[in-house]
Amino acid sequence: MARVMNRKTVMVILGMLLLLSPLITACGKSQETRTVVKIGFVGSLTGAAATSGAGFLAGYQVYFNYANEENLIPGVRIALDIYDTAYDPAREILGYQKLKGDGVVAILTFSGSAADKYRPLCDQDKIPIISNSTSKVQLVPSGYVFGIIVPFEWQSQLVLQYIHDNWDYAGKGRNPKVAVLGWNMAYGGDHVKAAKAFYSDYNVDLVLAETVPVNTMDMSVNARRVGEAKADYAMLPLLAGPCASVMKELYVKYPGQVTAIIPAASFKEYFSAMGANVLEGHYFTGMGQTFDVHGAAMDLLRDLMNRYYPSGWSQYDNACPSITFPGALAMVDAIKRVVEEKGVNEINSVNIYEALQKVDIDLEGISSEPIKFGPDIRLGVVGQNYWKCVGGTTQFVLWVNNPQQKWVE
Repeated sequence: MARVMNRKTVMVILGMLLLLSPLITACGKSQETRTVVKIGFVGSLTGAAATSGAGFLAGYQVYFNYANEENLIPGVRIALDIYDTAYDPAREILGYQKLKGDGVVAILTFSGSAADKYRPLCDQDKIPIISNSTSKVQLVPSGYVFGIIVPFEWQSQLVLQYIHDNWDYAGKGRNPKVAVLGWNMAYGGDHVKAAKAFYSDYNVDLVLAETVPVNTMDMSVNARRVGEAKADYAMLPLLAGPCASVMKELYVKYPGQVTAIIPAASFKEYFSAMGANVLEGHYFTGMGQTFDVHGAAMDLLRDLMNRYYPSGWSQYDNACPSITFPGALAMVDAIKRVVEEKGVNEINSVNIYEALQKVDIDLEGISSEPIKFGPDIRLGVVGQNYWKCVGGTTQFVLWVNNPQQKWVE
């Protein structure tokens, strides 16, 4: 038999509802009136760079999700507007036009060729970019592009510096012989260009420097030329597929002769493409430490990956999320500065551009130095890490830092 509430009980419940109604209304309004800030993302989520692209996107996505859930920017929700280039340079301008039309207030990209093309457009349209594949075109003179990775030209020089610092000149009685192979795009082309321009500054002999058309997957012929040139080191700014064709050829035809240094982030992709035995004793290099390095920022990233992805780090067993994660922190910091200094209604691309110039974030565990910008500073990091492939995994070796790298004229 159903119980019937007496008049007193009904009145108490009604009174409680009246007391709670302002809170309920306020909660509803806070959700309804949260300002949505659109941030664009341009990258390859399908095609040749799909694995790395998903990892790069994850580094941004997890922190924006976290910022929204924890209300890190009161009254603001960040929405990612994603454009997939499918690793097709012809789609990059279409991506910019689409995102601009959608009303994004900033753009994030790990595509060097896209950021190169966007630089004049963003300066004209006053839309800031955070780039994870930087170049002289993007950064000089100071404009609307902010870089959070060492430019490829500088990465090439840092590799030459590493070779110079670790070569036994007295014991060998000669300079080290270096070869460079890459696709004819920003990633490969800038490495090759800088090696040609500056190899003599580091007392190395450049025995081979070649670029091949983008999407050339079989580079075994180029690998044989590296071996025939008796190279001691091969700098290989290549995606996992073509890099595997080079490494396998060297492994079979020139075992033990050439030490490879691969500027890359998606370690899992490279191990899968060629196997641990082929990579044994060779090196990866780039900005962003691996996920087994502990520190406050890396611990947070690891926790967020486990929170938002069912497989956590095992899904992206590489450094890609740790490379883009600093950009997510920088963007949230900039938006928060605008809100605190000018108000929610003043969130726009120009104010975010100004706020990015004030970013100074300690990223212990991800970078060996803070990410810092300024009125004339567009590059947040000037060094890079080295990992050695040992026993099917990567071991951190050292951080190479030299802020005196030159641009190719």
